[in-house]
Amino acid sequence: MKKREGSSKEVDHYISRLRENRREILEKLRNLVRDTIPEAEENMHYRMPSYHVGDEMICAFESQKLYVSLYLDSEEVDKNINSFGYLNVGNSCIRFKRFEDLPIDTVKAILRKTAAKSKKEN
Repeated sequence: MKKREGSSKEVDHYISRLRENRREILEKLRNLVRDTIPEAEENMHYRMPSYHVGDEMICAFESQKLYVSLYLDSEEVDKNINSFGYLNVGNSCIRFKRFEDLPIDTVKAILRKTAAKSKKEN
């Protein structure tokens, strides 16, 4: 899959202007997504780093004032709601303050399932 020109540079710029602790969290998220779904195209969508397989967005994340938001497939988030414990979970959005608070195995599973669904649809 061909990446959009400059898309990773735009994500680099977005992450680089954050304060250090947020920069670390977003770099960890970025690496998690890239390692889990290496075929995903990285770009900026709605002013936040996002990852697409084909025409489907698999995930996105954003640094908010008080937390980080991770956007995943809402159906998969609902199926795995109990895995997120005390984290604030909304419609397709998981809000957290520390990367270590995320259930990494669950996030990876959701990413893989969403990417697989996207491949079938494209």
